[in-house]
Amino acid sequence: MKQTIMRLCTNTWLQRSLTMIAVLCLMLITALPSFAITAPAAGTLFYDVYDIVVNSMLKGSLGFVAAIVVFMMGIGLFFMQKIIPGVITVVCAALLIKADAIVVSLGMMF
Repeated sequence: MKQTIMRLCTNTWLQRSLTMIAVLCLMLITALPSFAITAPAAGTLFYDVYDIVVNSMLKGSLGFVAAIVVFMMGIGLFFMQKIIPGVITVVCAALLIKADAIVVSLGMMF
């Protein structure tokens, strides 16, 4: 029994796994609160740019049509047995549909 425990302690895979778990716990404990911005109000700086790009293009018919085209391309890749590119394309279509929410939630970073 004692030799089994000693063998486990010298196992490099176990040591690396425990180290990564400890690092993950420290990162979760010390994580800063996330910040998000709200959509700019009318009359503020860059509201016109935000209005054109997000409200008119991403939320409008152009964004919807682009998301449908990307989704159909992903389905076509599935039919051609290209699974990984198909999954990536379908995920990108879903991100394009929710792009306005992503722009607001990631706005603090960029």
